[in-house]
Amino acid sequence: LLGRLGVAATLAVLVALVAAVNLAGPFVVQLAGRFYARRATSAAGLVAARRIVDDPRATWRSVSALGLAICLAALSCVGGSDQPDPQGSTMATDLGTGALIALVIVSAVAATATGVVQAARVIDQRATYRDLALAGTPLRVLHRARLLEVAVPLLVTLVMGATLPLLIL
Repeated sequence: LLGRLGVAATLAVLVALVAAVNLAGPFVVQLAGRFYARRATSAAGLVAARRIVDDPRATWRSVSALGLAICLAALSCVGGSDQPDPQGSTMATDLGTGALIALVIVSAVAATATGVVQAARVIDQRATYRDLALAGTPLRVLHRARLLEVAVPLLVTLVMGATLPLLIL
């Protein structure tokens, strides 16, 4: 019974941490967008930063799955192979291998989800794109802005996904 309570408490803490990251994620992405807007050296960077700041929740939703995948894979890789018995060492190695396989699969799914969300955002913002194109904005600038609109929050999410396991451990 005590072992089951320990597992339940561990799961509750992990769920609370994931919920806290999902609550703080849009705020952190918005701060990163504001920082990037102040430092933008091109029109594409400024457009991307303004879009991030205008809708940080949608931006967070598009990249949060990858951060969660990195966090979970890092947490599942923890375990020493310096176990005194060979079965424990084999189990730790197998868990690490399974975590890496899961990371590859989840990363592919998260990348696909990010692409789908970005495609939907382009469709949602078609009026803005049309207006910018009619105002004389080169298409190259709009494509670069879309790329930066994903890259900046993705970098923030990767840092958060890599930092959270360190805090937990």
